[in-house]
Amino acid sequence: MSALPLSWNEGPVTCAGDACTDVTIVWDRERRGYYVRNLSDRRVRLTFTTWPSMLAVILQPLDGQFVAISEFELPYRAEFIDDRVS
Repeated sequence: MSALPLSWNEGPVTCAGDACTDVTIVWDRERRGYYVRNLSDRRVRLTFTTWPSMLAVILQPLDGQFVAISEFELPYRAEFIDDRVS
């Protein structure tokens, strides 16, 4: 993967939600999209606003995947998914 050296993990400046510091987003130059990674031990839902729609991605703990979008509006959302039943 040929990625830009910078990844986004800047907290509330670019991200909204309780899982922002546990997610990284890196531009993949070859595939022309983003590689997103969950660094936590909990599931995370990422939500991107892409004009004219939205994209939601569920990341398992300590997992990552390629997201085929070239741009999105800031802030994106990163939220933990609570699997516990009350």
